[in-house]
Amino acid sequence: MAATALAAIVIIAIGEGPEQNGEPPVAGTAERLAEFVGGLRPDGPYRTPTSEERDTAARGFEALLTGPRVWIATSHLSPLGFSVDQQVDDATGRPYLLILNQRDSERAWGMYMMDLSAPVRLAVEVPHPNSDLKTEQMGLDLFRRVPGSILMVAGAHRDAADKAADVAHRKDSIFHVMAAHFADRGLPQVQLHGFRDATLPAWDLVISTGIGQPGKIAEHTALRLDRAGFAVCLAWREKCGRLDGTRNAQGRTAAAFDSPYLHVEASRSVRDDTERRKAVVDAITAALSPR
Repeated sequence: MAATALAAIVIIAIGEGPEQNGEPPVAGTAERLAEFVGGLRPDGPYRTPTSEERDTAARGFEALLTGPRVWIATSHLSPLGFSVDQQVDDATGRPYLLILNQRDSERAWGMYMMDLSAPVRLAVEVPHPNSDLKTEQMGLDLFRRVPGSILMVAGAHRDAADKAADVAHRKDSIFHVMAAHFADRGLPQVQLHGFRDATLPAWDLVISTGIGQPGKIAEHTALRLDRAGFAVCLAWREKCGRLDGTRNAQGRTAAAFDSPYLHVEASRSVRDDTERRKAVVDAITAALSPR
């Protein structure tokens, strides 16, 4: 099913800097994302959405993915506690839509940025914000590199509500509802994770396609990462501990639809290094580029 371009949209801006004309200072997209992620904690509030709430969210996201029907999407998403706001990314100048859950609410169901400058073509997923540290920075970088991307950030720490908020391993989340829509359309998904250096000391990165078969995106990403000097464990060729992504809920759904899915695990050393994070995103971006 062909994806259509969405209508322009934006983020609520809050941040540092001097006030102008008595108005509150305005922050950029990165600052707003950092504020959201920084507020997530293991003991934070979270409630699993009901099946009715997931169905309502599905209708809202469907209205965005199938056409510029922001008002219809808002009518479904607002009752679930989401705000739907419009702005322009300060780094790229491109319009995007921000769908954001209420602060300090048990309906901690995510932050979604939808680039509207091009037809929808990629989901960038950050399921473990403020746990797999700096994966949201990698996600934002990739979102900015690929027009038509949607950045999906989980709305709670993975350990919240006795781990019920760990969206990477559950299908009863709003995050998964969105990912399933991408899988159904055959649109690529890139999910970003992190691991401690001591977990796999021989490797910088683990690349996987979950239970799905590796395709061009995975193979090309792996090749470019190898050329960039990274030690990369390829889960479809060798054992990579418990970081192979085979238990990932979004990966399993993507495999069921035979839809492209790339699971990327980056070591703490890679995530802490600005240039190495950039090199990882460079490789993924190049692999996604049409030839």
